[in-house]
Amino acid sequence: MTYAQSDTAPETSRSLAVRRTTTRLLRATAYRAEAAAGIGAILLFATAVAGAGPDWFHSHDLIPPMAVLALYGLATLLQEMLGSASTHIDPDARDGDTLFAAADVFTELREDLRAGADKNDVLIGLQASRVLPALHGTLAELTAAFAAEDLDEADDIDAAAQAVGDAAHALGEKHL
Repeated sequence: MTYAQSDTAPETSRSLAVRRTTTRLLRATAYRAEAAAGIGAILLFATAVAGAGPDWFHSHDLIPPMAVLALYGLATLLQEMLGSASTHIDPDARDGDTLFAAADVFTELREDLRAGADKNDVLIGLQASRVLPALHGTLAELTAAFAAEDLDEADDIDAAAQAVGDAAHALGEKHL
């Protein structure tokens, strides 16, 4: 049995990197399927209004709206299938490692901001979720865990904890 076939593959193995990349691509595609269907619906509507396209498309008044509904149904089905496939092949989902999912959430949030999401809603959500204090607490626990074994590593983690704590304070967190 090779590492690629084993659940005990080293963390740096090529198979894990490929599965993580594939998982991210599947999730990104699923995330954008509805937008692609919306663009397709607009194009179908434009085709129907312009009278362009094949004859069968204009043979009945209900065909264009039904095509739009079918396109939306296909996008929904595609989202579910890709989401399920990405969860199935995600090497970190079975390990219980939710940090990769959290990173994906922050990546999507950043993409939403670039696409015009309300910055105030995002900031309020970031403050209310208390994600920075939680990360600070986790890093503080890691610092304590590493302190007995590797002081250099503990110092680096402590510096990261302090930086996250400073960020939490800057966003209004008073108690860490």
